[in-house]
Amino acid sequence: MPPEPPVQQPRIPIWVVGAWPYPKSMQRVLKCDGLLPATFDADGRHIPPTPDQIREMKAYVEANRKLTSPFDIIKEGESPLEKKEEWTEMVRPWAEAGATWWIESMWTAPHLDVVFERVQQGPPK
Repeated sequence: MPPEPPVQQPRIPIWVVGAWPYPKSMQRVLKCDGLLPATFDADGRHIPPTPDQIREMKAYVEANRKLTSPFDIIKEGESPLEKKEEWTEMVRPWAEAGATWWIESMWTAPHLDVVFERVQQGPPK
C-alpha cells in the first residue's frame, strides 16, 4: 500500500545547500524551493554566512531563478536559552537580509533535554 501523500501540495518544499559564491552550486539552488547557505573562509573552512552574504545570495537568486514559485532562504543559528529577550534582535538582521526561516540548530547540545527546552520556548518573535 503506498504511503499517504504529503498534506502540503503539490509537495513538500525542497531546500538545498548552496555554496556561495560558487556558480555550479548556486545554479542547482535555482531549480529548488529554498537555499541553505554555505560560506567558506580563504582556507576553505565552513563559516557562518553574514547578513551581507545573505543579501548577495538573495539578489543572485532573484536575478537568475526562472521559477515563479515561492523561494525560502534558511538561516541556521542558536538563540541563547537564558536570554529570550535577545532573540528578536538576534534574528532581525537575518530577516532584513532576506532570510525567511530561522532554524534553531543546536548541533552541540549536550543532551536532548536542552533541545526540548528550547523547542518548548517557541520561535523568536
